[in-house]
Amino acid sequence: MEAHTPTPPDGYQKLSLEQVYGADKVMMRETRSGFKVFGGAQPMDAALTKAISATEVRLYLQPLPAGAKHKAEMDEDKKNKRAHPTKTWTS
Repeated sequence: MEAHTPTPPDGYQKLSLEQVYGADKVMMRETRSGFKVFGGAQPMDAALTKAISATEVRLYLQPLPAGAKHKAEMDEDKKNKRAHPTKTWTS
């Protein structure tokens, strides 16, 4: 995968596996109806080309700004806060 992922511009992160997984889910949804052969055409190529160019897939595959947290990191932060709540003092 790294061989096909260009270095992101300055100030941006590399793609996360979560982003790739999200794009893959959308592509699978786009091709769920199956492939139909018409006169020797290659239906899988056409379906994948269409799925890859879908706006939602392209958005998943955009690099995020550096410092932005991925959903998995935010979920981990929430879990840690619940496990270690901060004390509040009352007067």
